[in-house]
Amino acid sequence: GRVKEERTGMEEMERCPFCGGKAGIRRYGLQYPLFHAECEKCGAKTGYYSGYDEELAVSHAVRAWNKRSGTGTGA
Repeated sequence: GRVKEERTGMEEMERCPFCGGKAGIRRYGLQYPLFHAECEKCGAKTGYYSGYDEELAVSHAVRAWNKRSGTGTGA
């Protein structure tokens, strides 16, 4: 699947710390979806996040990505 850019009222995703590319969120699965952040250019990505609250899982992936970039606050 393609990388989907997420901007749903949560913090904005930082550029890739490796290549400067734009990052987006990928979703896998329907009933029990998994989410991770991934660079559209070089493919760098975070670990997978899941849960019944999809917005929270996406938020965790965004925070993990921003923490990796060295410019976000992360949690």
